[in-house]
Amino acid sequence: MKRLINDKLYEWSKSDNNAPLFVVGARQIGKTYSVMHLAENYYKDKYIYINFLDKDEYYKLLKDKTNPNDIIQTIRLISRKNIDESWLIIFDEIQEVEDLKTSLKLFVEYNLKYKIICLGSYLGNMLNDKSSFPVGKINRIELFPMNFHEFLYATKYDHLIENIKESIATNKPIDGPIHEKLNSLLYDFMIIGGMPRVLYNYINNNNLLETMENKRSLINDYKTDITKYISSNNDKLKCQTLYDNIPVFLSKENNKFKLSSMDKTARYLNYSNAIESLLATKIIYKINNVKTISPPLKMKVNESEFKIYYNDCGFLSANFNINQDILINSEEYKDIRGSIAENYILSELVQKIGVSNINYYSFRDSSNNMYEIDFCIENNKGQSIPIEIKFGDDNFKTKSLNKLLLNNESIKVSIVFSSKNFHYDSDRKIYYIPMYAVGFLNFIDNRIILE
Repeated sequence: MKRLINDKLYEWSKSDNNAPLFVVGARQIGKTYSVMHLAENYYKDKYIYINFLDKDEYYKLLKDKTNPNDIIQTIRLISRKNIDESWLIIFDEIQEVEDLKTSLKLFVEYNLKYKIICLGSYLGNMLNDKSSFPVGKINRIELFPMNFHEFLYATKYDHLIENIKESIATNKPIDGPIHEKLNSLLYDFMIIGGMPRVLYNYINNNNLLETMENKRSLINDYKTDITKYISSNNDKLKCQTLYDNIPVFLSKENNKFKLSSMDKTARYLNYSNAIESLLATKIIYKINNVKTISPPLKMKVNESEFKIYYNDCGFLSANFNINQDILINSEEYKDIRGSIAENYILSELVQKIGVSNINYYSFRDSSNNMYEIDFCIENNKGQSIPIEIKFGDDNFKTKSLNKLLLNNESIKVSIVFSSKNFHYDSDRKIYYIPMYAVGFLNFIDNRIILE
């Protein structure tokens, strides 16, 4: 299946930058698959793959090595291959060999030209150690679950991508039948999700029941892995409790994550280690509330109020046991399908601008009524962009956004993602954009570009 990261990997392989490349991301999202695609297609028989989870001879002889020349000589000895600087060396699960991982910065200092790629499910946490990896000593690419763009490739509907891009460029509606087809494909994606193994099995077997079982199996794998690198038994339990409760809170009308609902004595400080450990595994996303919607949003963050989402919307649909018919037609599942849509939009935005650049905003009117803006981001002009997400037909109401625009003249432009076709309300400066188009919008420097 085509992954967009493949082009980035190829560009890195042809660049003059010889710092080791760390490919980071959650487990089972296709990191090894993409790296091996690069190796097999562009290096042919001039690559070597070493997985340190195997605890084999490579592990035994390399785990304590710190000198780059010794590392290369050891690999030559074990592999019986004349490895030189034209080769690609792949270290998988490198978190298992801490000394070797840290010594990779020396490849740059020794001016060695080997192309080295490192993989691991928990590298996000480990790479925060600036003393181990000073600026310029490594490259880094983050991989995510497959997005809707990649889903269109996988299902052989990639010919529709140009229709989406054209409507974004012209701000004109897509042809009706194409719009309906893209919505239908998106609803499939919301149910299936972007985990490569799940999507691969669905495409080959076309069995939604088996797809659901695949996702439940992955959820159980994640729950087991959550505690793999956590030493405190107390934090292990908290991590699992947090992960289990994500669907509970996202199904509520006000889906703010309330620790007190799990533990009446809970405070953020008591759970901060558990939350940070979960975030380091890349299997959840946490977005904070902002006190005001005026820019810069990062200066207005209220970290005591936050929401937690899965890294893949398919996990949420699996936990609620939802199929496409329920997703589209059941009014009883109205709040749940809205949460799935939110999780999908967030997952797409995270891949474009990073989770730290996404917040949400809640406020009260003069009558003390509470309103909430689903997400807030910033555009290329430094303006705050409120985002509302509406799942369903054309008759929805944007009550919170209407109230915000009425009371806040500083908002110059806003977005409503929904099942509606492209439309621009020039009077209120609201972009109505189909949910399937979010990943195809234009972004630069972690900001969205809107004219």
